[in-house]
Amino acid sequence: MTVTEVETAKDLRVAKVFVSVLGDERQWTSSLAALTSARGFVRNWLRQHLDLRVTPDIDFRPDHSMEHAAKITHAARVLGPVAPLPPHEVDKLQSLAQQLGIPRAPDPCTLCNACPNGTGGPVVNAADDAVVDLVVKKLRGQA
Repeated sequence: MTVTEVETAKDLRVAKVFVSVLGDERQWTSSLAALTSARGFVRNWLRQHLDLRVTPDIDFRPDHSMEHAAKITHAARVLGPVAPLPPHEVDKLQSLAQQLGIPRAPDPCTLCNACPNGTGGPVVNAADDAVVDLVVKKLRGQA
C-alpha cells in the first residue's frame, strides 16, 4: 500500500488520504477496510507527533491512477512503435474525446508522439479505460 496524495482543508479539520494498493479488488477492499478501522489510531498518532492546533479527521480514499498508468503502459508495449496518425484520424479522435467530455491536451502535447506535430491528443484519466481500449483498437485498425 502506498499513500499517493494527501489533500487537507484550509482549516486542517479534514485530510483526504489517497492510497494505492497493488492487488485485486479483494486486496483493495481489505486494505481500505483496515485503514478505516485504524483511523482513530492514526489520528491519535498524528496528534502526539505533530504540533497542530487541530488534528484532522482522516478520510482514506482509493487512488487507481497507478493501476491506470500500468494499463496504458501495457497497451503501449503491446502496440509497439506506431506511425504518426494522419490529420483526419487525429480530428476523429479529438471529436470522439470532445463527445466523451475528455479535455483537449495542452499545446504542445507532451503525452506522446502519435499526433502530427505532437499536438491534439486527448487527456485520459482513470475513468476513461474504454477510451484507451478504443484508441488501441483504432491504432491497430480494428475500429
